[in-house]
Amino acid sequence: MIRLGSVKLLRRHDVALLAALLLASLVLSAFPSEWRQGLGDGVVRICFAPLELPAFQLRSLRSSWRENESLRDQLAAARLTAIRLTEARLENDRLRSLLSLRERGAWTVVTAQVSGREPALLTPDLRIDRGSDDGLRPGMIVFAPDGVVGAVTAVQGGSATVRTVFDPQSRVSAIDLRSRVLGVFRTAGGTHCILDRVPLRSDVRVGDTIVSSGYGQLFPFGLPLGTVSGVTTRKSSLTCLIDVSPALDINRLTHLFVITGGDHGRPASLEPAAVPGVPPVPPRRRRAEPPAALRISVPATRVELPETLQMLPERGE
Repeated sequence: MIRLGSVKLLRRHDVALLAALLLASLVLSAFPSEWRQGLGDGVVRICFAPLELPAFQLRSLRSSWRENESLRDQLAAARLTAIRLTEARLENDRLRSLLSLRERGAWTVVTAQVSGREPALLTPDLRIDRGSDDGLRPGMIVFAPDGVVGAVTAVQGGSATVRTVFDPQSRVSAIDLRSRVLGVFRTAGGTHCILDRVPLRSDVRVGDTIVSSGYGQLFPFGLPLGTVSGVTTRKSSLTCLIDVSPALDINRLTHLFVITGGDHGRPASLEPAAVPGVPPVPPRRRRAEPPAALRISVPATRVELPETLQMLPERGE
């Protein structure tokens, strides 16, 4: 019964709503067309005004998102172009320095690129893209604009292995470019480099340039090895410990030279080079101390004569 009553009530409401709509239609039809259009616009604005702002914001957000995606694509393309241009500029600078170094030297050289390396702080070995087909043989010297790299140890047809100066077994005869102090350049523990076998009172200062001396009959004179970063004197030893900061960043090395011929020149002169504004340090000599005076002290003693001698008569009595 309740259900039937509710259905009848709903039907009555529908009939009343339909009648109201019909009456409104008749009234609106009696109005002029301009009034009807203005009334319709007002009703639409009143009913749909709350939804207009979110709809506008949604359209604006969608347009901004599309524009953001387009700008991101353009920025990514610009970054790739900038990276390529920067790499081209750096490679151009490297090739210019290699070309100038090649023109200055009196050697016959072959240019090469690093094709493989070990992931280490000071890489002991490198792989290059030149081999026996290019005239390479074991024992040939490899260098870069920043300094000496090492020597070729094994060759194949189109590749070769280079043992760098940072190998624990590698030794390079080196010299201080300012004071002409000789030593042996090597790595210490695989983490840093030192100049070994330097006499205790040698004139070596922080900031001095260390180069190959040419006395080892392998590396020619003048190839940079590093800069002195510390000098430690040990009284218990006859040599001093010289810390050297390497001139070559082996992990950034890409292009290099292999000396295949030419004259290595003479070894370094041992006469100290005069540096403007830096006075030479005279060799240290120990002062000879005069010998201490020899003093002999004799204790004063009193000799007692025996009584028999004291009773002897003196002469003349």
